[in-house]
Amino acid sequence: MFSFEIYKTSVFGCKSLYVAQKACLLRAPLGQLARVSSCHNSYFRTERKYTTTNSLPFEFLKDCLSVNQGFPKMHESVLVSDDTISNFMKSYKTNLGSDKTDFFVHLCNEFGFKGFNEASKVCTQLSQTNEKNSTEIDAHLEKLRNISKPLYFDLFTMIGRLNDGVKFLINFRSDVNNSIRNCPFQNDKNQLRLLSLHLREVLSLWCSPGLLELVRVDWNTSASLLEKVGTNEAVHYVRNWLDLKHRLAHDRRCFTLLHPAVPNEPLVVLHVALTSHISDSVDLLIRRRASNKNDDGEVSTAIFYSITSTQDGLKGIDFGIHMIRKAVGNLRSEFPNLTKFSSLSPIPGFTKWMKRRLNQELEGDGEDDTSLIPEQDSTLIKHACGLQTDDEMYTFLLGLVDNGEWRNNEQIVSHLSGPLLRLCARYLHDSKNSGGYAYDPVANFHLRNGAVMWRLNWMADTSLRGHQQSLGMMVNYRYYLDRLGKNSRTYLMDKKINISSKMDVHL
Repeated sequence: MFSFEIYKTSVFGCKSLYVAQKACLLRAPLGQLARVSSCHNSYFRTERKYTTTNSLPFEFLKDCLSVNQGFPKMHESVLVSDDTISNFMKSYKTNLGSDKTDFFVHLCNEFGFKGFNEASKVCTQLSQTNEKNSTEIDAHLEKLRNISKPLYFDLFTMIGRLNDGVKFLINFRSDVNNSIRNCPFQNDKNQLRLLSLHLREVLSLWCSPGLLELVRVDWNTSASLLEKVGTNEAVHYVRNWLDLKHRLAHDRRCFTLLHPAVPNEPLVVLHVALTSHISDSVDLLIRRRASNKNDDGEVSTAIFYSITSTQDGLKGIDFGIHMIRKAVGNLRSEFPNLTKFSSLSPIPGFTKWMKRRLNQELEGDGEDDTSLIPEQDSTLIKHACGLQTDDEMYTFLLGLVDNGEWRNNEQIVSHLSGPLLRLCARYLHDSKNSGGYAYDPVANFHLRNGAVMWRLNWMADTSLRGHQQSLGMMVNYRYYLDRLGKNSRTYLMDKKINISSKMDVHL
């Protein structure tokens, strides 16, 4: 008989298979899928009745998709003219307001998955197939894949063949993601999330790293691209044109990934500082440059101090490691003596985590039996700040985030550095997300890429944002080029965080 495990591996692994997801959700054996088909309509019934104020985009949508129903997939590309598709795209841009939720839900309801009963029959046939009959299994799987693909997949394919189609779909998915964030109805959200997932699958193919070009941005780059690089910077805000010019100086490099179908539109932007050592302060890199100039002959280290994905529509598609690898290759060609590669990264989730844990301590509801602040650090903080009880200490630490005046007191800054560095190290190393990986998103990004958590830096980012995120602390993730693959596998498979001795002293 056909093995469920083989089927689960072959089919459930495909993100686009609507049936497989619903089978998992309903937890029905393959042979019983037909019995739950009656649940399909009630489960996906919309929670509200939608009304439309402008039907033009809906009519063009119908023109694009209705003609394909009942025709073999191989003929779909010639059934709808490019003009019809272009009319839909223009109508979508001009006739729908900022809230497009009604349109997206309509798209899911009318042109989503329609073959539940037929797919159930194929699943039943699969369950009755001898697992050694690979030819028959392959035929059933191919049929199931075709059945399970939502009808709006055809729309994405047709749009993608036009010159500006990829950019349209990137913006389209951004609108879908915005609707997910604002939609109050859970069933609608479920359908919109699946729509976004399918769009991500399509865009991950059309925007694969092999199709992207690494381009160096300098002061001679076109003004329109420079403006996009500056306005899209999400890690360390670019204040003005002069600030941007400083970040493009002789000891700086800026790279972007461009797609041939989305000209002059940076998808990812990476800022690099060329130094003689691994930097421990972003202030010296971008805010007080006069004290940090290097001659080209001294360059031995590349510091990745900002990497920004500029397109919300490409969220969830990981370009980061490919950007870093392409940039490393470019830098090594230009500077053969470049031997050290490291990030200087923010810690965006630390203060939020610290405040939550401190409030739990005040309420007597700690996550484990271990005190958040070890006794030695507790004594040090109380003595330096004139505090008597643990509750006074917790309240004082909570106030550090909202009131930055303590940073002007050198004695308090000196005494707090050790305890807060140790607390931050525990956050980075011990706090895990639901999957068992690093809770901090930036840490998770670099560790997945194969980097080593190398060093914590005190008062590395004294900007308001740096204070609010992590009390000014930043972390270096070191990229040892000969160990990236091994470190990445260790982290992804064993969930082990690789740390250096410089980091271990805080744990």
